[in-house]
Amino acid sequence: MATSGIFEGVSPNDVEKLKKALKLHTRVMKDGEILVDEGERTDVFWLLISGRLQGARCYRDGGVDLVQLYAPGDAVCLDVVFTRTRKSLLQISCVRFAEVVAVDCDLIFGSSVRSALKDVITGNILRILADDSMRKQYKIDVLYKKSLRARVRTFLLHMAEKTDSQSFDIGMDREQLARFLGVNRSALSHELSLMRRDGLIGFSKSKFELQPDFYTTKNSEEIRKE
Repeated sequence: MATSGIFEGVSPNDVEKLKKALKLHTRVMKDGEILVDEGERTDVFWLLISGRLQGARCYRDGGVDLVQLYAPGDAVCLDVVFTRTRKSLLQISCVRFAEVVAVDCDLIFGSSVRSALKDVITGNILRILADDSMRKQYKIDVLYKKSLRARVRTFLLHMAEKTDSQSFDIGMDREQLARFLGVNRSALSHELSLMRRDGLIGFSKSKFELQPDFYTTKNSEEIRKE
């Protein structure tokens, strides 16, 4: 729990005190298990301790749009508990055996937590929400692109900027990436193969490496024009 950004700057001793004050408990989840459903109210957010969760929009025709993947240390539904309705827009489910800790947001700001700690946690919450807003803007930037190649290029470029490296692990398999980009999986696999043939990228499963030609002026202009 101490590795979560929510408690950044909080001493280990104070973290232990917070565990008692916030009445924290751990939940173990199996693959496919739903943490909170789309449209469901939640008065707590969760800290992901281990495993992976996903946030998705699910449609009556069976379609699924992957909106976000959560990694250990992430705060899940943190934005939801600060809305008026506290209803989740996404279905949050487990995609890899996971452990989560439920945190009652109202208890954080209750009388049992010292003012100095509240100030630290409040600052961390604002930073996390701001970072989440930026991630959503990046996805809008990706989905704004009309062609499949432009979406892939924009996504990979954001990943390179995020990791500050030409080689990185996107943390998604092909099906998840296709849902994230809002495209057909077969079409995505075909496009990735063409991009590798064209000398733009190299990849193995979820690991990608951008080749020098990926950064050519022509490619950058094509991305901006899409």
